Amino acid sequence: MSYIGSKPASKPVVASDLDPVIITGQTALGAEPADTDEFIVSDAGVLKRMDYSYIKGGGYTQSSVLTPTGSYIEFDSIPAGTNSILIKSYAIQWAGTPSHISLVLGDSGGYETSGYHSIDFYRGVSAGDMATTVSTDNFIIALGYSGTDYWNGHIWLNHVGSNRWVLSYQANDVNEYIRWGNGQKTLSGELTKFKIINDGGENNDGGNIQIMYQ
Repeated sequence: MSYIGSKPASKPVVASDLDPVIITGQTALGAEPADTDEFIVSDAGVLKRMDYSYIKGGGYTQSSVLTPTGSYIEFDSIPAGTNSILIKSYAIQWAGTPSHISLVLGDSGGYETSGYHSIDFYRGVSAGDMATTVSTDNFIIALGYSGTDYWNGHIWLNHVGSNRWVLSYQANDVNEYIRWGNGQKTLSGELTKFKIINDGGENNDGGNIQIMYQ
């Protein structure tokens, strides 16, 4: 008969019949299991198999670090079921006169350019150097940018059910301004993409960006 560990008598296999080498003697996986890799579990005393996808942690997936060069920065492959996105930016710049910097959301029907409720606030180092602006066409994340400014900071996008998204961000540009902002938007369908654009249509001129999502 086939057996594992110590050869059992003519009886059901019990714990003492199993030798640890049946596990320790196998090749180590050496990486995180694939979602379809299987484990044996005892479900209330009944042995069952289970995919790793059911027990893996719900941590963030991180993209590669990008160095954008075009007139917009786009992430157009957001997985179905994503509920939280963190956008990290280091010294992002635009050439020429980019003016306002904003973020738009999209679903399978394309990008949506209405129905946003967004406000941007900046405060400069000089006394009284502050202002706010609002937008209903997009999430505004920087007002009146110039080609010498750069955007350092984080943007948080979170799903609140029924295709409703809230955004908040905090950033600084150069050594002169700090910026905060918030907003909300209900999409027509499930989020599949977003992009960061500038009113001047200028190309990116340096810096790095990365996203994390779950």
